[in-house]
Amino acid sequence: MTYAGTIISTEDYQVEGDGEPMFYASGKPVMGVRITLASEGGLQILSTDNPFRLAAITRAVRAAGAQDMKLGGYLAVYPVSESEGHFGAAYAPPGAA
Repeated sequence: MTYAGTIISTEDYQVEGDGEPMFYASGKPVMGVRITLASEGGLQILSTDNPFRLAAITRAVRAAGAQDMKLGGYLAVYPVSESEGHFGAAYAPPGAA
């Protein structure tokens, strides 16, 4: 599925596996971010619990010269190889033309 729109909110959450909270071997919780996008079709909620999706978002943010996503920025995340679960992404900070 492709997600694309203006970032209107982000929320940290603890990632779950099989309905149970996940932890690293160190005991620290595995955290993710839920990103809510406003698109022409309505709201889309994107979670970063997929490591390939998270890596694509991180690359896109860095390629835009930003350190992190900002509210009002534009984010698009799309499958590159659904069979392998790989993703591509594009990010534009708020105010970028």
